[in-house]
Amino acid sequence: MKHNEIVNKILSGDILSEYNHANIITRKNNRDFLQFDCSGFIAWYIGINGYLRALAEIRNHLKNTDFLKINRFYCKDFERFYTQPESLHYWKIHKDILDINSDDILIIVYDDGNGHMMIVDKIISRCNNSIELRIADSTRLPHKNDTRNQSGIGYGDIKFTIDDNGVQYDPQNPQRTPTYVNAYIARPIK
Repeated sequence: MKHNEIVNKILSGDILSEYNHANIITRKNNRDFLQFDCSGFIAWYIGINGYLRALAEIRNHLKNTDFLKINRFYCKDFERFYTQPESLHYWKIHKDILDINSDDILIIVYDDGNGHMMIVDKIISRCNNSIELRIADSTRLPHKNDTRNQSGIGYGDIKFTIDDNGVQYDPQNPQRTPTYVNAYIARPIK
């Protein structure tokens, strides 16, 4: 099930969603109820789309490096994967934010090690030093032109600007200010 099918089912009310660190699917009002945070949503999305080797590769890597996270990966883990490309056979990971396509997984990592994961729905605009994207994610904080009435999975618009200081991420939410991040683009391979 592609990301647009998932989000459209949520928008139509066929599937329910909320941002939650439980990362589980239950039933509520006779409908599937997706309770995911951003990385839980991405892990589920990778699995249901048949990238099982890519998912297993991440889990095996974590089992060998961080026993506590055998079944769970975080944004910071992609930073480690990026620095060890020889250990990945079912992923392509790069940092050129302007070389991004629909269906790519976009990972940002803040200076404190926290981050956010999302799926690129489409490129709204791209020029020499900036890119605006329509993304699908699970979040508590909506983005510009957001489709959510509450937390959970939906669409929103974000922006990146590249300058001499690095890559600046603008979540386009009045509660959050633009900040410099490490950004990674990941493409699972079957």
